[in-house]
Amino acid sequence: MKGVTKKQISHFSSNPLSVRLQDTDQYGHKKYAVILHEDTEDGGYWIECPELPGCVSQGDTVEETLDMIKDAVEVHLEILEEDKKAVRVKKAV
Repeated sequence: MKGVTKKQISHFSSNPLSVRLQDTDQYGHKKYAVILHEDTEDGGYWIECPELPGCVSQGDTVEETLDMIKDAVEVHLEILEEDKKAVRVKKAV
């Protein structure tokens, strides 16, 4: 995600390297909060989406990490949707 502005990032906790991104969607799609953390052991950053347990990613820069979590959220939601369809098919049989 290029061009992340200070307006989009606000401090989430007392740790200044842990932030919450509030991304707006002009099409009315659900927004998911993410929390960005500095990886103090290996360098770079890691990011999580608390509303989607297990949905995490990492990157070398803030922008790369934010791009990566967007992909992770999309894939996570696709898998959840596929699981719902599979349950519906099993119930119909």
